Amino acid sequence: MNAYHPDMADNPSVPYDMHNVRDGEVDAGINVEAEQALLGAIMLNNDVLDHVSFIEPQHFSEQIHQQIFACIRGKLAQGLRADPITMLSDLRTMQVGEINGVAYVARLAGAASTVANARDYAIEVVSGFVVRNGLSLARDMWKMFAEKGYDTSILSIISDLEERVAELRALAPQAPADTDVDSALDRLLRNIGEEPQVKQRAIPFPLPEIGTVLQEPGFQVGNLYGLLGASGEGKTSLVLQVVRSALDAGHPVLLMSYDQTDEQVLRQMISQATGISVSQMIQRRINDHEFQMVADEGLRIKKLAPFHVRSLSDHKIGAIVSLTKRWAKTLKKMARPDGSHWGAPLIILDHNRKVRAEDPRADAGSKAAIVNGAGKALARDLEAVVLFLNQRNGKGMERYVPRPIAEDLFGGEQAKEDYDSILYIYRPERWRDEQLSVARDAAEAGKITQRFMLRKNWEDTPRDPAGMAEIGAIKTRYGAGGVKEFVKFEGRYTRYVSERPTTPELF
Repeated sequence: MNAYHPDMADNPSVPYDMHNVRDGEVDAGINVEAEQALLGAIMLNNDVLDHVSFIEPQHFSEQIHQQIFACIRGKLAQGLRADPITMLSDLRTMQVGEINGVAYVARLAGAASTVANARDYAIEVVSGFVVRNGLSLARDMWKMFAEKGYDTSILSIISDLEERVAELRALAPQAPADTDVDSALDRLLRNIGEEPQVKQRAIPFPLPEIGTVLQEPGFQVGNLYGLLGASGEGKTSLVLQVVRSALDAGHPVLLMSYDQTDEQVLRQMISQATGISVSQMIQRRINDHEFQMVADEGLRIKKLAPFHVRSLSDHKIGAIVSLTKRWAKTLKKMARPDGSHWGAPLIILDHNRKVRAEDPRADAGSKAAIVNGAGKALARDLEAVVLFLNQRNGKGMERYVPRPIAEDLFGGEQAKEDYDSILYIYRPERWRDEQLSVARDAAEAGKITQRFMLRKNWEDTPRDPAGMAEIGAIKTRYGAGGVKEFVKFEGRYTRYVSERPTTPELF
């Protein structure tokens, strides 16, 4: 591979070998020129980094390039410009052959002539990273099969292979599908004009308020959604209502959870439907009639669309992608009782902060980008709706009103990028009571009470937040932001209830 020669200021095309390739090993997955061109483009125009935000230091094959990129990103994170001048002190200790890092970076920036192809360079860099990891995987797998011991099963080796291949697939850059305006317009008009098609492409919301906030008729197939809320604020309760709404409409559901077992999930869903509390079921404080209600509701759930709860432990995103795709394959062999196909699947991850990172040393934003990018790819590849739960970080308590904002997402503000829409759930009563418990006096308690009253804006008449929750959007794909709606929260049955009057059915 060719890198810049010490004399490249006069002749940038002069090669300089940076690699010590072992005998017999193919020097594949390395494109130093693409790495150099990308770094030069970013230094030429720092805004380029926003368009290649999927790039990480480890994607570069050269250690010097990893260091330079990390330095660039560090400067920008501080709100500074990243160029050979601002990076001077950081580059002095770096060395490339006979030239130091300062001179090397200056020549990289000087040789950069355009930023137009930066994304193409970035995709080439990531592709090389995947190729290098693929070669490493191939060597490891060959060794595992060749040296298989008597106590190692073939299935365990294959399972490991599938998991690591899935990790590679999640990392691989996605090229946009070739299309033309005519075919895109045909699809657009077909989806708008044919009502049955619209219904097939959306999973209904459990509460009409969600539709108002997201400004959509339902969860759209191919989209990645986020749900943000604090621990104990009822995220899982709302998600299980989303699950039931999908199952009722004939959409298979895969719920992957780090926190709940299948029995816990079913118990809570039955409680939401019957009004028999989870506490009653656990303590067996139910009469014969209530027991029959629980049994009947369980049978109803069994007769709905396929529903699978998968408990997670220390899974990486590659393993999660792999098991999701295996589940999706099983759906192709299943059909409704009338022989027709089930609707688009709903895939839920509870929650994305607990996914084991590929690189534990990476910052939260980088970790979130890998997980969320894989989620978006799943939604597109499987023609599914994907919903990631986000556990709020602790920054909310630092604000006067701890209503969720993008900063509270796993990965912070930049984590919004891969999501199509992000919903939040906020129960002011819970935050109010927490602060009232440490109020100094009645005057402070009065101010706290006023601060947490329900209102859509400051002109609204304030309402008591007891037994209420606010639903809003941090990001919407279409429509104006800032829309808020209120719903009732019935804590005894861990369910949300719309305040809107229901339309009676006509017989």
